Amino acid sequence: MLGQGAAFTVSLPRAPDLIHVPDRTPAAAGRAAGPHYPPGAGLSVLYIEDNPANVEVIARFLKGKPNTTLVSAISGRAGLECAVRDVPDIILLDLNLPDLQGDEVLNELKADPATAAIPVIVLSADASRGVIHRLLAGGAFAYLTKPVELAELGEVLDSFGWLRDQQARPAVPVVPA
Repeated sequence: MLGQGAAFTVSLPRAPDLIHVPDRTPAAAGRAAGPHYPPGAGLSVLYIEDNPANVEVIARFLKGKPNTTLVSAISGRAGLECAVRDVPDIILLDLNLPDLQGDEVLNELKADPATAAIPVIVLSADASRGVIHRLLAGGAFAYLTKPVELAELGEVLDSFGWLRDQQARPAVPVVPA
């Protein structure tokens, strides 16, 4: 009948990730041991991202992590300078920056002895399998697609905190019997 309409609701299940990125940290094998301190506590984070809205989302999320500080840089060059100057615990890296591509930033970070050991989490809307594999092979600690699932980012940060705690403990020598 003219003047009347219909309303439709379409529900689609969330598609599975295009690629499974295995948890490459020792935390995956030893989660039962648990972190020595609250997950994510005491982390200094550098976020190299040119979109202020994305920085704001991450800043609000990290406010819930005790003793976590966030510094942001809006370009690849500024991010590299911050990384060398401040040596953060972890770096969040966007791929599409105004001056350098994120993979170039990652390469420079990994080539510099002052920043080579800093874990880098790539945050990008590019979910192509080849890009993910290339960046993980190039030294990225993890690759998360945008829009970022904050719970997933929290898990990665928490696993990093556990890993950092394990590395800070003195090694127990193995003495053959």
